Amino acid sequence: MRISCKSYSQVPSFGPRQGWRQEIRVVKNQQLIYASNELEDRRQLWISLRDTAVAFDLSSHSWMVCGDFNEILEPRESSNPAIINSTRAMREFASCLSDIGVFDLASQGPRFTWSNHRPSDPIGKKIDRCLVNDRWQLSYPKGFCSFEPSEFSDHTPCHIRFTSTSPEFGSRAFMFPSYLANLPSFVPTIKDCWIQFGAPVKNLTSLCYRLKQLKSPINTLYKENFSQIERRVQEAKAVLDSHQLQYYTY
Repeated sequence: MRISCKSYSQVPSFGPRQGWRQEIRVVKNQQLIYASNELEDRRQLWISLRDTAVAFDLSSHSWMVCGDFNEILEPRESSNPAIINSTRAMREFASCLSDIGVFDLASQGPRFTWSNHRPSDPIGKKIDRCLVNDRWQLSYPKGFCSFEPSEFSDHTPCHIRFTSTSPEFGSRAFMFPSYLANLPSFVPTIKDCWIQFGAPVKNLTSLCYRLKQLKSPINTLYKENFSQIERRVQEAKAVLDSHQLQYYTY
């Protein structure tokens, strides 16, 4: 991961209970993450992140957390067709990010940041992230990151820009047609997504993060019910015409 910034001093890092399979490397108000493949070790890492946020009062400072988290937040962040529902591990990761008040920095690039590089059974996942808190966003309102083509690694490199003019992604407010709210499945869909986060909303950052995560289920709801609406209307009319012809024929 390349960071477009100079004069950052490095302090000692620390790891999990056993070995050095994962670590948090602190560089001033930035934390570089390398998470373990083991779920129990990652759970210890989530605890360490919470403890770090409290110990250094990072909610009052600009804070960036970036690196390989070895976990996705939702099923669509994996190309594996077998992953269709949120898992406990995903919810625990989301709960940690909500608790420490960080969210994805605006980004551009490929959908997945890691690949198993197996031509016969390719799998991609978004396990590398650049997360910031609201203080960081206020300090660097034009900051964003770009995930770039992989060179020799199975991870895509991330280039973080602090002052560059950001592209037009994320500049428009997310909106959806009001008639979606009339669908019987609308409220249950929103409720199920909200419950997955577990912990209650504690601050505005947490609320904004959860609202952002509602985009995907709302878009899915729209596509399932109203995508290609013109074609659906034509097909329904054709069926109606057919029934009417049969009625008048017999």
